[in-house]
Amino acid sequence: MVRVRNVLVSTIAAIALAGEARATGELVYPQDGRVRDIGYFGAPRVGRHTHQGLDIARALGTPVYAARGGRVTFSGRTDPYGYGTLVEIDHGSGYATWYGHMRTLLVVSGQTIAVGTQVGNVGVEGNARGTEPHCHFEVRRYGVPQLVPGAAYQSIARGSPIPRTYSGLTAIASAGATSGPLRAWLSQGGFVNVRSGPSTSSSIVGAIKTDRTCISHGTNAAGDWLAIDYKGHEAWVNRAVLTPLPARPVVRVKVAQTSFTNEKGSPVGIALSNQVYPVHGETPTRYEIDWGDFAYAYLAKASVWLGSSK
Repeated sequence: MVRVRNVLVSTIAAIALAGEARATGELVYPQDGRVRDIGYFGAPRVGRHTHQGLDIARALGTPVYAARGGRVTFSGRTDPYGYGTLVEIDHGSGYATWYGHMRTLLVVSGQTIAVGTQVGNVGVEGNARGTEPHCHFEVRRYGVPQLVPGAAYQSIARGSPIPRTYSGLTAIASAGATSGPLRAWLSQGGFVNVRSGPSTSSSIVGAIKTDRTCISHGTNAAGDWLAIDYKGHEAWVNRAVLTPLPARPVVRVKVAQTSFTNEKGSPVGIALSNQVYPVHGETPTRYEIDWGDFAYAYLAKASVWLGSSK
């Protein structure tokens, strides 16, 4: 279904540029790339409004990831002379992020996702046709565009904290964990909720079945929540519902990205470089791992290193 968006014309861009530049970790940049020459927030557009987001240029098909966990409120086609294809994610406290011009969409409306979930791929849809491929990334609060820092030609690193305070949002997992040794934990007391941040107010992104293993790689400042790698993304589990385990074999992903497979070898998910998973069993060519959401999955031995938790 085509949905036409009204573009807000205001002086908000100029006012927002006076905002503070501190990386407080409420949002992260959604992809690698560089800011287009006229793609920075507040860039003047001849005969039109100032630019209301950040255009991050990269090769056609480059993955685009969620800047924060939340609920997908729209995923589809919009004005063919505007955003083209668009994903919107609601993060609470009035905030939403928009991802426009994408070639493909990998999430659906109503889906709850974690920070770092791939939402689509860079494209040239809408009014991006004829330009270099890029994702138009916006942060809005109650519909009003908010400053997204980035200068013309600036290099952007996917997952790095956006240097801007977004009042009303708490720091998210990918920016807020204190690193520590790998430790193995056993879930207990029924299903354990996995959340997008270290708080019971953070959105639930999944669950771990009782008597399953997870690997923590850090904690929050108070030490009562554990940061874990959950289905390819960082997430949080309350320490009180886990029991520490002695050293347990783990695998760490050593390639840029590889596929989880089911027993038949069909892809069921993506594991990204340097993420860690507990080993449940093995075959001559692959490891069976605890993957969350009550399931096991497999990783090819050639794509991981074998180690142990402390």
